[in-house]
Amino acid sequence: MLIASNNKQHLHIYAILIFTILILSDFIALKYFNFVATPLTNYFALIISCVICIGILLYFIRLKQHGLWFPPYHWRNFRKRPKFYSLFIFPSVMISALWINLTTYPPYLYTKLTGETNSISITTQAGKFKGVRNHISYAFDTEYRHLPVMELSASEFLLYQNKPVELQLKLTTSNLGSIVHEIEEIRIQSEVE
Repeated sequence: MLIASNNKQHLHIYAILIFTILILSDFIALKYFNFVATPLTNYFALIISCVICIGILLYFIRLKQHGLWFPPYHWRNFRKRPKFYSLFIFPSVMISALWINLTTYPPYLYTKLTGETNSISITTQAGKFKGVRNHISYAFDTEYRHLPVMELSASEFLLYQNKPVELQLKLTTSNLGSIVHEIEEIRIQSEVE
């Protein structure tokens, strides 16, 4: 059933509120979770995100056709070029926000509840990475380098720079991904071995 006509002026507020919650939960997931999803999990989350976004677009088109929703007056850019904003800007931002949430929260909970905890050993080096606006960050150069647990300070980077390092990681793994709990041990390998 479509939303009652007395709410048509406020429907955009609900959409903005949901979108804001999605963006905030994306930030929390990227900043504080030490979780890496498998490529298959990423693929399925992307498909689900696209389907949800298409469903939302079709819902708003149907509401507009029945006169139950119209773009707010202060959305001037949207009113000037509605197809560009509806078919490009909104889906690209919404799909990415949904995708990050779907690749983090459900697989993380599944891994936390059903995963097996074990330790693995990785040989790597400390790396220097450029981010947004030439921000330089330091981390161990592994598949988990974007996780908060792998970040290094500048002094730690100088200690491990250009030296092979063996990391002992404590992980919880499942079919959907891996949670990196901590770096249990860092060993600098000698050059002679």
